Amino acid sequence: MTKRIGLQVGFAGSPAEREEIVKRVQIAEDLGVESVWVAEAWGRDAFSMLTQLAERTTRVQLGTAIVNIYSRTPAALAQHFATLDELLATVEACFDRWQKPNPVLRKLCGIV
Repeated sequence: MTKRIGLQVGFAGSPAEREEIVKRVQIAEDLGVESVWVAEAWGRDAFSMLTQLAERTTRVQLGTAIVNIYSRTPAALAQHFATLDELLATVEACFDRWQKPNPVLRKLCGIV
């Protein structure tokens, strides 16, 4: 049985950090990593990083690990995924119901 390997990448604050993540994902792709997951944290969105990765990779599957659905309308999420679909040729979205915002989201949004 073949093992499937995925990689979760963190957020990047500076252009140099973003470029370093892209380089690491390209190396992972060359080594046979099947999927790469990008999460949102501390004010950085996942879709921008996914766009950069989509433009610079060819085989690895890309996905969102965590996306803030509380501050985005369904239409905005659809726009994000439609744009990625154009870049990637195919996008699979998986949505899971999440009842309570996590502490990071509460802090960013000022919810107590």
